[in-house]
Amino acid sequence: MIISPASFSDLPEILALQRLAFQTEAEILQDWTIQPLTETLEEVQQEFEAGPVLKACDEKTGQIVGSIRGRVKDGTLFFAKLVVHPDFRRQGIGLALLNVLEKTVPHQRAELFTRADNLGNVRLYESAGFRKVRTVKETEKLSFVFFEK
Repeated sequence: MIISPASFSDLPEILALQRLAFQTEAEILQDWTIQPLTETLEEVQQEFEAGPVLKACDEKTGQIVGSIRGRVKDGTLFFAKLVVHPDFRRQGIGLALLNVLEKTVPHQRAELFTRADNLGNVRLYESAGFRKVRTVKETEKLSFVFFEK
């Protein structure tokens, strides 16, 4: 796996990967209108302009199998849209993307969030050194847990 900065031309493939990766969330929530599935290419391009986007590529095929976005505001690095292709999950790609983004972007603190009942993500973020700081209930079915470092 090779992690590198994404280019503008990678964004359509990253958006397609995001839509594939978030099918699991949509199925759990029984909601196919969640933001990662409805986000447009133009919105992804705006995020690209606002902060770093990394990609993880399969060494053999060159296929993008993971991605993460970040942006810094007032010294805080906000991690967003950590996605890994379903066929490549549980191979350390997510953790590697987190670590590379954190090491390459100057910041004083870092923050991210996930669905509170997504125990795989919770374990991943805790293993990366993040600690839970708050939980926010969005709806009866949906709560988010926020982490910082």
